[in-house]
Amino acid sequence: MTVSPIRRGIHRIIDLEVMADSNLHGIGGTTWEAGMKYAVAAIVCAAALAGCAGTQSQMRLLENQNALRIEPTSGPGYDYTVVVKNVKDVGYNPDNKNDREDIALRAIATQCPNASIAKEEVIETGTYLLGNPSRDYFMRIRCRSA
Repeated sequence: MTVSPIRRGIHRIIDLEVMADSNLHGIGGTTWEAGMKYAVAAIVCAAALAGCAGTQSQMRLLENQNALRIEPTSGPGYDYTVVVKNVKDVGYNPDNKNDREDIALRAIATQCPNASIAKEEVIETGTYLLGNPSRDYFMRIRCRSA
């Protein structure tokens, strides 16, 4: 029995697709295994980025983005004002009061090592492109003597 040229062409195309699929996912690999490799790589990258949260480098990035400013205050009862914009970052949420206070106190630590937050004001400045509210947090800092 002879095989028609059309049937031989179809078998050749199927063989090429199987070879391409095995090269794409590794020899003997499956789509699930390839997906798991990418998922593990994504988790490792996210963990590495989260390791930067709360560090000096993160604080410098916020300063460079103008999302963190320190201003001297001339008003009575306060020594400095730390302004924090609600720009999200990995491992840092400025809408969370604890994250905000932590970044403000670490930012002012060189000028005022025994700082305390005396007052906080929130100013709504509009919305971001995706509809999230844009806010500036003004934290009034009082320097305590040691």
